[in-house]
Amino acid sequence: MVHQTFPPYEPTKVRRVINKGTKIVEEEYKKPNWVGPEFHDHETQKVALAGNVMTSLARGTSITRLSRINRKRPIEHKGLLISVRRGTSLMRI
Repeated sequence: MVHQTFPPYEPTKVRRVINKGTKIVEEEYKKPNWVGPEFHDHETQKVALAGNVMTSLARGTSITRLSRINRKRPIEHKGLLISVRRGTSLMRI
């Protein structure tokens, strides 16, 4: 049995409408990447470009600079803190 990935990630043309519908752009479809070292590197570059911008944390109750947020790659998940109960509590995995 052959499994087919859906949607196909082979080079596929995608048409997008931009500029309030005045322009149509055709480009190749790129596989989304929301995890992994490539995404971490991309996110780190974006934070570096932002500079010393302030952002809110913990449901808007505290603020910090983007440069102070921990940007280390987690090696293993054991011992990491995750937010639970709609972000009001923390729990160790």
